Amino acid sequence: MPGLLPLFTAAIDAVGTCPFPREEVLVNICIDEKAFEREPPLAPSNSFQVMRSQPNTLLKYVDSRFKMTTIHRLAMLYLNDVVLRVPKKTVDWNSDPGQDLSESIGTEIAILKNEHLRKHENIIDMVGICWSVYSDRIVMPVLVLETAQGGDLWRYLQSSTELDARDRLRLAIHCYQGLLALHNVGVIHADLKPENILVFIDDQGRPCAKLTDFGCSLLVSNLHGPTKLESGTPLWQSPKVLESLSHQGLRQADIYSLTLVASLLLVGPFMYTVLKEAHESGDGKESLHKLKTEDGSLASFIRMQKDTNDSSGAHVFTDETSGLISEFFDLMLSNEDELQIGAALPVRLLRTMLHHEITSATKHNVRVFETLDRLEEDVYLSPGKRPAVSKSVIKISNSTQVTVYHLVKLRM
Repeated sequence: MPGLLPLFTAAIDAVGTCPFPREEVLVNICIDEKAFEREPPLAPSNSFQVMRSQPNTLLKYVDSRFKMTTIHRLAMLYLNDVVLRVPKKTVDWNSDPGQDLSESIGTEIAILKNEHLRKHENIIDMVGICWSVYSDRIVMPVLVLETAQGGDLWRYLQSSTELDARDRLRLAIHCYQGLLALHNVGVIHADLKPENILVFIDDQGRPCAKLTDFGCSLLVSNLHGPTKLESGTPLWQSPKVLESLSHQGLRQADIYSLTLVASLLLVGPFMYTVLKEAHESGDGKESLHKLKTEDGSLASFIRMQKDTNDSSGAHVFTDETSGLISEFFDLMLSNEDELQIGAALPVRLLRTMLHHEITSATKHNVRVFETLDRLEEDVYLSPGKRPAVSKSVIKISNSTQVTVYHLVKLRM
């Protein structure tokens, strides 16, 4: 099928000629779709079946027609629970939507296999690629992704209402660090929302955030002029996505979306309620757009809610950090066209806030130093440090083969 050929080629390129042992085992696995369909889906999707699997049960999904000796090595490899994403066989791959989906998955594979992103601590890790064979002739790649113990950010916050100031700031920094990494290799995420941020739990039991789901993402190398986004989630989008945007405009739209998401961490669920009510009002998108474009209105809502939290004793931040949070949203949600905000700026501002929280805590209890993670130690020693980034550009040719052009390493 011509529509599947570019996707198949991209998956083969991603495996490479010298895969790691774990990847080599996975690439020899063909998923039995009948077994797969009996499982409850992990998340609803029109284009994918998504399911969580434990390593010791992964073999039950292997198609008996394709079992190989190497598959049994899987049990000998260290592998946490994984998430399998299989394109649904009902997709007409020769139709325009099918070819768009094929290109989208190919782009996602290219992003996840980029040398500067694949091991980034704030980008989801693609463990490997399996295969799904339909009617003995149609081969589709199955993405095997790491699974998050805390679920997505929205669900995690609903179950973690007592999250302290340091962890809230850490998670916000993680999100912007992931976005900064994407932007510096020429990737526009284009669909940042709480559901596309996953929360992992580290060895100390503390949460860590990673960006995921690059199905709507764009590669700057493929854009040849102002571009209008055709996908995304209106609730969390910048109002400027209704017009064609330059590369920098698309990056700023990403930052705007992530700032709305960050309000859940730094203020609480209030902003989600405001956005949802505007979206579901009689005017629908028009009310939501007006709320976002009316100068300072969103920041005012956030400031109002923060003041309410402070007066009720529900705030978790120090007074100094609380003031910086208000200034943060005033700046990040501004509609001023001349403001050129890059993802490095919110990282630096949030690091400053985290530094205030750490120093305040250590004044009352010096043993706080024993609880600092690597990020917090770095923030404490160098609060205003500019993030170190490696700039590259991801390019996909017409055959969807992935090439990464390393341009320059610098400190922003």
